[in-house]
Amino acid sequence: MTEQDKIQAEHKKKVAEREAVHSQDFKGKPGGLKYASKGYARNPLGITITSAGESVSPGGTHKFFATVEGSAATEVIWSCSEGRIDQEGNYQAPPASAVSARTPTGVTITATAKADTSQKAHRTVDIC
Repeated sequence: MTEQDKIQAEHKKKVAEREAVHSQDFKGKPGGLKYASKGYARNPLGITITSAGESVSPGGTHKFFATVEGSAATEVIWSCSEGRIDQEGNYQAPPASAVSARTPTGVTITATAKADTSQKAHRTVDIC
């Protein structure tokens, strides 16, 4: 087993443990239910996008990370309003010629949960 395989196995174990805890919240109510002010409500799927900064140079690259909470399935589908992003979260900004012709220079990065495609998170990155 490679080091990467060990890391992935440990991550899957932690996610499974977290899901087991969620499914037993509040007096053992099944299905990941948590107490809400008007009774019980299903846990929403939470997606968070993080990165090392808020901007990228024209034609430059930037790495984004997505965290999915509330599901054992943690994969996301990446998309962006301009430029390119692969399914690992590696973003490449449009070239300077495309950026200089418009304002504002913000690009929206979107992570969509594969487990529930109605659940999305958005993050804006400035091209400058």
